[in-house]
Amino acid sequence: MKAGYFIIYLAAISTIPLIWGKSIGRVTEEAKTDLKEAITSLAELRDEIETEKIPLARKVSTLEEKARKLRRELDNNLRLRDNREASLLQLEREVKESEADLDYSVNLFNDYISSWHHG
Repeated sequence: MKAGYFIIYLAAISTIPLIWGKSIGRVTEEAKTDLKEAITSLAELRDEIETEKIPLARKVSTLEEKARKLRRELDNNLRLRDNREASLLQLEREVKESEADLDYSVNLFNDYISSWHHG
């Protein structure tokens, strides 16, 4: 009996490399296939990115230029507002000075008239 087991054992051991070899070969082929698919997918993704990159870069440049233009307009409008406010303040000062001059002149005139009536 021992010889029978030994023969079965040798037969089993001798088939392991064949089974193992097929498994390794199959795994290798599957790995190669997966790698080819991944490389193809990567190339397609890179092409897609490259295709989308140029229009997006143009759009970003356009939006940045629009933002610069709007910033210049805002700065200009702020300067105009500040100038108007300064002009308005200047006018208010001139009006107050004119009112003060007018009040002084009216008081002088009243004093003059008063001196004629009492004199």
